[in-house]
Amino acid sequence: MKKILAGLIISTLIATMAASQEKVSDKQDEVQEGKRYINGMSMELFYSGADGLNGFQCVLLGPANVRETANGMQASLPVSIAGEMNGFQFSLVNVSKGETNGFQLGLVNYSKKSGTQLGLINVIKDGYIPFIPIFNVSY
Repeated sequence: MKKILAGLIISTLIATMAASQEKVSDKQDEVQEGKRYINGMSMELFYSGADGLNGFQCVLLGPANVRETANGMQASLPVSIAGEMNGFQFSLVNVSKGETNGFQLGLVNYSKKSGTQLGLINVIKDGYIPFIPIFNVSY
């Protein structure tokens, strides 16, 4: 119970900071050939999108989206999406459109290729067993 209460307090503080400043971030955006890369940490209130990620991406009320490769951690309340994931995804719904070298934790987890998943519905499309509830792994 104490852990849940502490988590709610921390979440409320983060939401308050985000609402008051609209954007809390310590990130270095790089634009290369018209593409945006996040190197560092990005905390957004409603949406965070980039072509690449090296670090931490967190969205409180909207989707976290990386079109190409995400190296690090993605966290979002509704959904985390990556082209390829190297690290950790934590959301209600996690999607890796390519290979996952890491771990997905959520109610629904999807990876086109490899990965380790913990959730109610776990799908690794090209895995040995494509669908397994609770825990799925394929490399």
